[in-house]
Amino acid sequence: MDADADRAAVPADALRNLNLNLLLHLDALLAHRSVSQAARHLGLSQPTVSAALHRLRRQFGDELLVRSGAQTELTPLGLQLQPLTAAALTSVERVFTSTNVFDPAASNREFSLLGIDYWVASVGSALTAQVARVAPAVRLRFCRPSGELFSGITDTLRTVDGVLGPHGVLHGVSHTDLYSDEWVCVVDAGNRRVGERLTLAELSALPWVVAMNESTADAGLREPLGMRQLRLAGIEPRITAAVESYLAVPWFVAGSERIAITHRRFAEKIAGATGLRVLDCPIPLRPLRLALWWHPQFERDAGHRWLRETLRSLYDEPTQKQGEP
Repeated sequence: MDADADRAAVPADALRNLNLNLLLHLDALLAHRSVSQAARHLGLSQPTVSAALHRLRRQFGDELLVRSGAQTELTPLGLQLQPLTAAALTSVERVFTSTNVFDPAASNREFSLLGIDYWVASVGSALTAQVARVAPAVRLRFCRPSGELFSGITDTLRTVDGVLGPHGVLHGVSHTDLYSDEWVCVVDAGNRRVGERLTLAELSALPWVVAMNESTADAGLREPLGMRQLRLAGIEPRITAAVESYLAVPWFVAGSERIAITHRRFAEKIAGATGLRVLDCPIPLRPLRLALWWHPQFERDAGHRWLRETLRSLYDEPTQKQGEP
């Protein structure tokens, strides 16, 4: 079904009767679960927001907010509407901020990027520094996925400016590669079980710490891709600690006999602060390529194009592009 058919499927009367102000009220009420706090957030009087809540209750045939002891809770419908309302407002905002011309020096637009902690940390520092130099009023928001990141990715991409993730996990979606990075192993500098070079025997014998991320499990990324490559090579790591944060891994290696696999850029940055040694893996591993993915609706948006070009400019190596106009 094409875009025109999609629009035709929505009754014109229904669109004319929509009240975007009510959508703003609904978002604030569901987020704050309080008429007074929603009013403060919106900069409106409490009676105005109370009247909006009354209209919303008639609209949905549901209380939306209910008292439970000393607290106010969302009804099941309210809980269902909360993420939908936030996504709808984000989409509306993007419609009215999309332009053919973008002046970074004058813009106060906010861009949002979604990804697990390591991927955000990989680009966040350099990106914020560059944006501060050329677009001082532009805001960047970095978000962690709250559920499975890659299931329903098209809907996810509608609500953010981009998703950071490994090249190859998505297909048929506009993307650009940002950089490649080698897999390396890290051990504590005082770990006497490891010599100057890692051996296959040490990979099997040493205790491992790994990052296990449920938000990317739907794309087969519950553990690092490098760990998967070790298993395919016949190495079965003896995992003794698992953490949800990739950035926490070095601290579970420091001061112990554990070993972990990570990316060279990150490992060399934190080696001195954590007292770790960075070692080449005795098995050749395919490098990881970090990519930025975005919804096709942003393809020709001048501001989004600027964001993509700014990200690509941070890295010297050639990038592979798909879906660029």
